[in-house]
Amino acid sequence: MSTSMRQLEEAFSKVRELPRSRQAACAEELCRGNPELFRTLQELLEADAGSFLADPSFDPAGVEGAPRVGADRAGTRLGKYTIARLIGQGGFGSVYAARQDEPIARDVAVKVVRTDMDSRRVIARFEMERQSLAKMDHPHIAKILDAGTTPDGGPYFVMELVEGEPITRFCDAHRLGRDQRLDLLIQVCEAVQHAHAKGIIHRDLKPSNILVSVRDGRPTPKVIDFGIAKVMRSGIAPLIVTQRIELMGTPQYMSPEQTRSDAEVDTRSDVYSLGVLLYELLTGVTPLQASVPGGASLPEVVRAICEEPPTPAGKLGGRTARGPGASERATPNTPIPADLDAVVHKALEKDPERRYMSPRDLALDLQRFRSGEPVVAVPPTALYLARRFAARHRVAVSAVAVVCLVLVAGIVSTSIATAIAVRRAADFRAERDRASALKIRADEHALEAGRAQRTAERALADAEFQTYVANLSAADASLHTGSPYRMRAFLDACPERYRGWEWRYVNACADTSMFTLRGHTDEVLMVEVSPDGQYAVTASRDDTARIWRLEDGLCTAILSGHTDDVGWARWSPDGTTVLTTSYGGWVRLWNAPDGALKVVFSEHRVRANFAEFSPDGIYIVSSDASGRVLLWTARDGHIVRELTGHTGEVTHCRWSPDGLRVLTSSEDGTARIWDAQSGATLVTMTGHEQALLNAKYNAAGTRVLTLSTDRTARVWDATTGSSLATFSYPEDNLASASFDREGTRV
Repeated sequence: MSTSMRQLEEAFSKVRELPRSRQAACAEELCRGNPELFRTLQELLEADAGSFLADPSFDPAGVEGAPRVGADRAGTRLGKYTIARLIGQGGFGSVYAARQDEPIARDVAVKVVRTDMDSRRVIARFEMERQSLAKMDHPHIAKILDAGTTPDGGPYFVMELVEGEPITRFCDAHRLGRDQRLDLLIQVCEAVQHAHAKGIIHRDLKPSNILVSVRDGRPTPKVIDFGIAKVMRSGIAPLIVTQRIELMGTPQYMSPEQTRSDAEVDTRSDVYSLGVLLYELLTGVTPLQASVPGGASLPEVVRAICEEPPTPAGKLGGRTARGPGASERATPNTPIPADLDAVVHKALEKDPERRYMSPRDLALDLQRFRSGEPVVAVPPTALYLARRFAARHRVAVSAVAVVCLVLVAGIVSTSIATAIAVRRAADFRAERDRASALKIRADEHALEAGRAQRTAERALADAEFQTYVANLSAADASLHTGSPYRMRAFLDACPERYRGWEWRYVNACADTSMFTLRGHTDEVLMVEVSPDGQYAVTASRDDTARIWRLEDGLCTAILSGHTDDVGWARWSPDGTTVLTTSYGGWVRLWNAPDGALKVVFSEHRVRANFAEFSPDGIYIVSSDASGRVLLWTARDGHIVRELTGHTGEVTHCRWSPDGLRVLTSSEDGTARIWDAQSGATLVTMTGHEQALLNAKYNAAGTRVLTLSTDRTARVWDATTGSSLATFSYPEDNLASASFDREGTRV
């Protein structure tokens, strides 16, 4: 063993035996004047549980001779770059966050060779890292952007600034599941494979050298720090020779051949480190933490790396893992399948010949596991291949299993049914004979039942006819005794199939009307009787209204002139004038009973819905489908004012009993009370969920009744607009509602 390695082992043995409170001072004393020995000792102690380096109060810069870098470069410029702060320090260089101002402004990372490590060998290694990064171009490897020389002659190079967390810390902090962790490692394998294709072996793959950040909503890893990388072929840094006294790498992630000789290290050494990383991502600890006691010496650690098989990951997965030197860490909450455990085991084989030959092979096997295909790490037995096939084609395999089960069940049931059928054949023949005898007797009973049924039907028909005769006789008797309502009930009770001329005769006698008003050629939309009860006015879809004398049913006037359906007709309070509205938007006033045209009001441009005289007969209020409400004089049609406020069609408008207010209802779901003199809105009644059909006052003018298409009617206080009662009705075609004479019932 060389002198430097012997010094390292002796220092490590002494420090690890001390209490934690004394380890810092002892390390400073042992490494005084030898910062390189201190750094190597630091790496070994980091692998031990309870390392004093976990103490945030300890400052390794306090060791005599240890490098003091970072503070002296903050704010200085290196070419186009302004140093901001120290963000990391490796064995040969320091990494700073810096700002580039030209030709483009961006944040970068600048790596500078440490001032205390400027030997020819270190400069050569630094140059090798710079050239190695320059050769690689991969989305998951930190890119080199520029290079130069510091004012004091030292080399530096500029890389993209990677803002992220170590891969294990990122997975724990974001609680990533097993498949998400495997996806990240597959990306890392692709990056390392790219480095191998360029002839570069990383040799220090560990969580702190794989930073993960979220880009475009997806976790993205970056491989950094190729400071101790090895060149597989000539062309880069020929001066670099790894000295035998150096332990290159981090013991927790170091391959067995890496602990023995640099000459044995090839691409499979990085595969081993990726296997350690996969093990840690799945279990929360490294293989050394899971199997080596916390007090092991350096030779024991090296022996464990080279000889001790790691604890199978399947025994540690699916729970929070602990190990020597490891803090409690959240791991995926699912057990590790056997074939994934086999992939981990193959990546961690002690013999490089039995490992995956390249990171790509490891990535392909992980992808096979993710897609449910057989993995190379498991021997391709028929049972294993069948199990993986079933896992990939669950639906098809389940369907085939169900079909087979159905076929087997069908065969078994058919066999059982055949045996039962043979056994029961004899019983059937005996039962057939008995059934024939019973059928003969049943036919005889059926004939008797048919005769009885026909007799009952005749009796029922006779009873129905006698009921018809009795109801018809009772209806005729009611006609002569002056009971028309009872007469109608008896007529309706007569079965329709017996109704002959005699029923039609009595039914004709049941019509108690005085006469029928005939003359309109289309549907009559409304009828209103004059205030004195002598006349009636009708409005029809035949574009006319008619005035009738109720004494004899004579039509005294045909009110023609409208060019569309006449939807509304109204008498003036004194009975001398008739008001009509049409769907064409016209309102006309006619003299009664002779029908002479008095006034034509044409201000409504769309369908006029409603119009009504004021109690004194001087004014008229009218509304239309556009939502306009107009007050105008009955004498000459002069508009007094317009009531504006509704946002939908105004379906009804009414005067209050005292003639001082106007009530309107609208399809906007509200009713309003207006001051007839000023046109101001006095009360707005809201609460219905759909359009209002109409609104009416009670006789005293203190209550308002509204009817809506939401199948409710409401009673409101006419002064405050508060809702007093709500009535629901199931019918869709209810079109009107009103108070009784006393205003107490609806």
